[in-house]
Amino acid sequence: DKPEFCDFYFTSFVQRGDLTLAVSTKGASPTLAQEIKAFLGEQFGHEWEDIVAQIAQEREKWKKEGLDGKAIGARTRAWLKERE
Repeated sequence: DKPEFCDFYFTSFVQRGDLTLAVSTKGASPTLAQEIKAFLGEQFGHEWEDIVAQIAQEREKWKKEGLDGKAIGARTRAWLKERE
């Protein structure tokens, strides 16, 4: 661990299926990154694996309907709001 000889920092991440949440403090505080990772892990439980998979299915359907990116984004936001 010799910071003066490197510029690589490990990222703490939470993975929920296709969802990846990454945290880095660029080496300023690995412990802080771990704490934020733990917080995100609690906020984004394993149910997010299914949520992401469902949104992916809906997105494919919307693309086949010919919707553009802006419309798909609006539908995604509405889909999420319905589930709050």
